[in-house]
Amino acid sequence: MDNQDRKQRMAVMSQFGVEFYKILTGCFLLLFVPQECNDHTCSMDEVFENSDIYYRTSLIFNGITFFMFLALYGIELYRENTLIKYLDVNPAKARSNESVQNELQLLSDDHKQIIRNNRVRYNNICKASSIMFMINNVLSGIVLYQNQVGSKTISVYFTNVLFTGSKLGTIYGIVTADPFVFYSAYMTRKVQFNDVDKDYLIEEKVKENSAEDTLTHL
Repeated sequence: MDNQDRKQRMAVMSQFGVEFYKILTGCFLLLFVPQECNDHTCSMDEVFENSDIYYRTSLIFNGITFFMFLALYGIELYRENTLIKYLDVNPAKARSNESVQNELQLLSDDHKQIIRNNRVRYNNICKASSIMFMINNVLSGIVLYQNQVGSKTISVYFTNVLFTGSKLGTIYGIVTADPFVFYSAYMTRKVQFNDVDKDYLIEEKVKENSAEDTLTHL
């Protein structure tokens, strides 16, 4: 089980590096989408030095949106690490909401509360980030439309927006799943944590479950 945890954490960090770049380009649209400045494509220095009020407001929203997503990733990584720590992926066991709920009875109340709290925080930050993301897209979209460099501006804009939008779509699928369906946010293949990590089992409850199973089969 320690080996499974280690492999899962390595997979999470590898995928996080890729997603971090996507979010960076999807939030700082005025920095990464080509736009025109006096008959040439703007440099980053020209973007930061632009004194137009609306332009600077849009750039500030780029930064606010990015920091909102940093908070999202902080909560997401904590949730992922908690699931890896307290739960396992067990192909031999059922993955239904009811089955996983029964497995969680083998955890202490404190550990179960941590998992529940993570779900609430993850849901709330997803909603806040989605709202900020949409506002940022509109503000930056107006600036980029006014200073576009032909079709290149439009194509890069929508590509960057789709990168970030797909991430939010993935999170939405996770937070709207049944209460005891714990999908990983990073594994390449959709992974569902459906068993309690052996290091955190409450032995008394394991014995109780074993006794109940024996009576059931009798």
